[in-house]
Amino acid sequence: MVLDLEVIPCTEDAYAPHGKTPITLREVGIERILNRRIVKWATKGSSGQDGAGFFGLLLERNHKYHREWFILSLARSGSWLLLDDKGLDSQIDRGEMPCEPILAVSARLLGPFSILLLPFFAICELFRKLIRPFWDGVLRKLSGSRIIEATITENSSTLKMKKRSTIYVLEVPLPGPTFARGSGIIKANHLDAWIFSRSGKIYCRI
Repeated sequence: MVLDLEVIPCTEDAYAPHGKTPITLREVGIERILNRRIVKWATKGSSGQDGAGFFGLLLERNHKYHREWFILSLARSGSWLLLDDKGLDSQIDRGEMPCEPILAVSARLLGPFSILLLPFFAICELFRKLIRPFWDGVLRKLSGSRIIEATITENSSTLKMKKRSTIYVLEVPLPGPTFARGSGIIKANHLDAWIFSRSGKIYCRI
């Protein structure tokens, strides 16, 4: 599988032409993210029927900037970025909640009345979010850490975060046979691919 990754045009808060164009890192400079604490990470980007899978960091508010998302607008970057030389996917094990198979069987038995189970599905999902630090190794590392160093050029991206006395390194992998489970080429300019969003509601066409 060959991935020729370009920056995906997006808008904030609504699809084009109604949404506004997000600010890029090129426009504001690297200082905007330095010494800022990370609240959490998430995949971002709605493309209609499917998500774009952009990697996003929610940055805590400081004396100069509001709380905002710092997002890599390259397809599925939430899967193939490296954290401490390991893919993000390999550090997340959602597993199966004990309630899920029971609810699945119940839904089949109830047929058209399975809508009655919606409150139970909601409770199950809420519980999954509450225990997220246990199954999301990426969140355990990044949440509460502070960006102490960042090197983002036209062709590379590396962020260093510190949490207590531990340093974590997030980076875009080099092209090659292990990139995104195949050979890949990032044609995008990294300074344009990293964008900022107050709401985190990013809409794009893939």
